[in-house]
Amino acid sequence: MKLKKLSAVLIILILIMPLSVFGANDKITVRVSGEKVIFDVEPEIIEGRTMVPVRAIFEAMGASVSWDEASGTVFAEKLGKTVEFKIGEKEADYSGKKVIMDVPAMIMGGRTLVPARYSAEGMGYKVSSFSWILGSPYQFCSF
Repeated sequence: MKLKKLSAVLIILILIMPLSVFGANDKITVRVSGEKVIFDVEPEIIEGRTMVPVRAIFEAMGASVSWDEASGTVFAEKLGKTVEFKIGEKEADYSGKKVIMDVPAMIMGGRTLVPARYSAEGMGYKVSSFSWILGSPYQFCSF
């Protein structure tokens, strides 16, 4: 009888635990070379892409960032590599090479958001993504 009660309690815990894990931490964590990037505007998943505030992600990579208000273009530069994103356009520029993105750069919460993958790859980083079982998505950028 005790074994049946114990089994029932364990089954209930197994069924309930994933639900609490799922809602426990639904923020996106971004790491560059193992270091967690702190954002003043949270990254967002838009059309299946992780969008991150441009200044924070590029500065975490050691790049300098500038903004041209007139053209709505953000520029990042590091060791001779440049990346350009124009608000509302799916075309990015990697040191003169045109790249078509799935999602355009955009402004949300007063910040310019760009796809994390294209930002990192433009600076020569390799990107990997995975999700914990019933957990939050994580985006890692590393050499």
